Amino acid sequence: MIHDYYQSLKQSEAVIPDNFYQSIFGRSSIVKTIPANTQLQMIHGIDKTIILPNQSTVNIEEKIRYKDYSDFLIEITSNVELNTPGWIEKESLADYLVYFIQPTKTVYVMKFKDIQAEWRKHKLLWSMLFPTHTTYSRTSYGNIYTVKNIAIPFHALTSIPILKLQL
Repeated sequence: MIHDYYQSLKQSEAVIPDNFYQSIFGRSSIVKTIPANTQLQMIHGIDKTIILPNQSTVNIEEKIRYKDYSDFLIEITSNVELNTPGWIEKESLADYLVYFIQPTKTVYVMKFKDIQAEWRKHKLLWSMLFPTHTTYSRTSYGNIYTVKNIAIPFHALTSIPILKLQL
């Protein structure tokens, strides 16, 4: 199966409602939620930006799994052919990672820098312990490229704060 990144992006925009973020940041603390609308934002890991009353912003990277595998699927290499780092490896402007498991309507929220630090700390060990997955994605031009992921079980991430919520 080939993953269509742009089709998936369109579907994901409707999966996590904006009012969900009010449950994290407080109903009165969100002025506006803005979906990413530029390629530059997406390259820097921003799927949504939340504007707070003091005009400061919180950048969110959203990941959605359409099946529950009891793990976090972490992208190591986003394009194997071009040796492009995955979202866990590259510099990101995201403040939070919001990881949504659609069938169970479970959402995991963590600071992006925490999950990256945990990956860097355990990368070698996890690469030996947990399975990697090769998937294929299609560009907006129809070209197919290879993506390398690793499946980290939920229980392996107990040393970082993760908020678990039900939609």
